[in-house]
Amino acid sequence: MTTDLPTTTTPAPAPVKDNGTESLLKKGDRVVIRPRYSHDSDLNGRHGTIERVETVGWRTMTLGLGAMPDGPTSVERHHYYFVKTDAGYRTSSMSYEDLVPETEPAPATIPDPIDAEGKHTTLGILCRGIEYAHSSYTSSKAKAARARVAKSINQANEAAARYLKDKTESLARLEEWCAKYPEGRTQNLKTIEDTLRKMGMLSAPKKAPSASPGHAGTAPSARMTENEARDGVELRFDGKPSEEVLRMLKANGWRWARGSRCWYARRNADTLAFARAMAGEPVAA
Repeated sequence: MTTDLPTTTTPAPAPVKDNGTESLLKKGDRVVIRPRYSHDSDLNGRHGTIERVETVGWRTMTLGLGAMPDGPTSVERHHYYFVKTDAGYRTSSMSYEDLVPETEPAPATIPDPIDAEGKHTTLGILCRGIEYAHSSYTSSKAKAARARVAKSINQANEAAARYLKDKTESLARLEEWCAKYPEGRTQNLKTIEDTLRKMGMLSAPKKAPSASPGHAGTAPSARMTENEARDGVELRFDGKPSEEVLRMLKANGWRWARGSRCWYARRNADTLAFARAMAGEPVAA
């Protein structure tokens, strides 16, 4: 005869709530960031120091008939922390749930890049900003090309010029950071190359040659030349470019010159970088 004995389970500890009169963490405390939300994933695992604590409180009450207070009144507080990471980046407000008290010495770190405002930013934020500026520039130029009214054309071209300026300045910041901290560039090479590739400044990784008979498995090589007379830059391929290359050429403002049998664009920092990438020459990254 067997008897089922009652089983006992240890209840999970209740989550610690940071809503008391005093915050659980204080200014000057060392913490490790463990963000709950994906948009802060660049900060995961970073060590830093709490620079300031802000407390927000509000009073709640129960309303009776005639919307008059009828019942207990309670005050609820929330504490928000602002952290300066060891790499230099300053976070926006973070909750207690996003932070863990530091228990081990912080590892050596590479300073974060500097943005256009002279503030530290994460590499991920900088690269996403470059991609956004490039995408907005391309769409603004396309909008200007479709427009038929002079005012609309001018507005689109002005927007494109702003985005191009933002992209150029941010690329310069990225180049400076990579030159100053080559180990940081190596650690984040995939992120940097993905950004350059999205802008057509870096060709896609070459695929292994096919084993099928008669297939060369190599992409047409390109040769870059600068046209001093027309202040332009030209690309000549030794064969027909792939559809992906043609798409990138057109998306970046390059045009086909039937007479010269080349692709051409006005010479500037972007077109020179694009042409060098296509020709396999060194590109700042």
